[in-house]
Amino acid sequence: MKKILLIHFLVLTLSSCIDLGKDKVRLIPVSIADQFEYIDRKGNRQINPQFMITSIHYDGLALVKSKGDNTKFGYISENGKFIIAPKYLEASVFSEEIAWVVQKNSYPTAINTNGKKIFDAKFAECVRNYKNGFAAFQQIDAKGRLKWGFLSKSGQIVISAKYNNVGHFNKEKCPVQNENGKWGMINKSGNLEINYQFDYAGSFDSKGHAIVKLGDKYGAIDESGKYIINPQYSFMKTDGDLFLIVQDKKYGWCDEDGNVEITPQFEDAYTFRGSKLAPVKMLNKWGYINKQGKFEINPQFSDALPFDEDLALVASSGKIGFINTDGKFEINPQFEKISHDYVNYISTGKSAYNSVNTDFFNVDQIVKEINFETPEDFNFNSNFNDVLKKYDLTENDLNNYSNINLIFNNKKISNDASLSFYIGGKAFEEIDINREDDWYSYTEKQVVFNKFNKINFFKFDIELSVYGKGYDKANLLMEAFKNNLVGYTKNTLKSNYNSIYYDNGNKIVLIQKESYSTISVSIYKFSDSFDYNYIDEAGDSYNSYPYENTESNYEPEYYDADYNDL
Repeated sequence: MKKILLIHFLVLTLSSCIDLGKDKVRLIPVSIADQFEYIDRKGNRQINPQFMITSIHYDGLALVKSKGDNTKFGYISENGKFIIAPKYLEASVFSEEIAWVVQKNSYPTAINTNGKKIFDAKFAECVRNYKNGFAAFQQIDAKGRLKWGFLSKSGQIVISAKYNNVGHFNKEKCPVQNENGKWGMINKSGNLEINYQFDYAGSFDSKGHAIVKLGDKYGAIDESGKYIINPQYSFMKTDGDLFLIVQDKKYGWCDEDGNVEITPQFEDAYTFRGSKLAPVKMLNKWGYINKQGKFEINPQFSDALPFDEDLALVASSGKIGFINTDGKFEINPQFEKISHDYVNYISTGKSAYNSVNTDFFNVDQIVKEINFETPEDFNFNSNFNDVLKKYDLTENDLNNYSNINLIFNNKKISNDASLSFYIGGKAFEEIDINREDDWYSYTEKQVVFNKFNKINFFKFDIELSVYGKGYDKANLLMEAFKNNLVGYTKNTLKSNYNSIYYDNGNKIVLIQKESYSTISVSIYKFSDSFDYNYIDEAGDSYNSYPYENTESNYEPEYYDADYNDL
């Protein structure tokens, strides 16, 4: 059960100070083959196998994605019927009766449990689920940096985006990280209540305790910011009246005063989660101990999760089943997979799907960078001297072996794109120099820079973000450039799917899709004798940057990046 172990690592890393979910899970998403189904707490099938991705039910609805190509996220009730149709590229589970959804090339939208739109968060790069009336959102500031702030349930920005990272509000306070990497606590008005001083701070739990980190040691503070446990452990996590701790790479528990209650001795552990038993690992096997640190269920499982009331997930012989507090199987090991969301909820009290990212790709911001009539304020009467002056370059910055000259490279024009600019033409010429010596006369070739030579083409390369929203947006950008070519006519004889030619009697514009993430725009001077065959070759007057079109005319499907269930 390596995948469960991976989730356990993420749980310990990301959720050291939270209130664990206490609501009993009535329907559990499991998989025997390659499709998820829902079973009840007795192991009876309630919703047939059909899903690729599943969550448990929140506010009566579960987030699901059906098996198959190009399927979308939707929401089902406990009887398995779609209440909100599957039409979303990305979606969160419901929290406080609000979920976030994103459609293709759009921004996060808040919806209610009927699927009705509440508001759009057009400005947000990322949004998290609501917690105690506030939703954290991420926005790009004037310097191009990603910062976090908070929204109200009506979509109003109540705390501006100025933090490097944030937790969630509880006990009227929220941990935030400043630009220097230090954490403090703010109130609901955004005022600093506990000064920036920690290297990490978690949200307050229901008892008013928060885990903090100073250097490489963890401790705990109260609501006033005073230490109740000085930083001394290599890891801590709240666990009701106790704290799960790690000391010398062993897991144990201490009380609210920092006194050790269960000696650190275990290889791994989860919290008690309100139960009388907690899963621990010893000699590479999982079992369950009581609050005195004694084994009630001996180590025998390859993996185990905390109890959800009277039921706990365990893995044995490569299969997943569920035991009761006596260690007896209520549901025999038979399942191959368990929903990522179920694991996360039982371990942390939070869904695995509690945030979404915008898919809105700002095409206009990129298109406006290229002026087809006067590219970079030049025209076909401009010469190399004009270029050198504008960009403060010298002839040494130009290419004396090619007609293609890179003027600037990878200039960031948006969070999804960078721009490179080339000019074409002969900046250098060969001239004959007559030489004489005592014995004979001869002619020598010499390459010299001619600053008055004119530019005969312009080329822009737009590189879209490979790991961001730009990855599969090349077609969208090509369409936007086409729509911006007012007064131009497409040359259908010369064009294909990846290379499209337009002209207006004065200029020829070539728009090329070189990959999923690269678009080039080349601008040439039109003439009746213009030879298209030399566009992609090293010609004299009209050679473009020498890229060959190696892609076929087949239009590939978009690739949708999905969440992954276990």
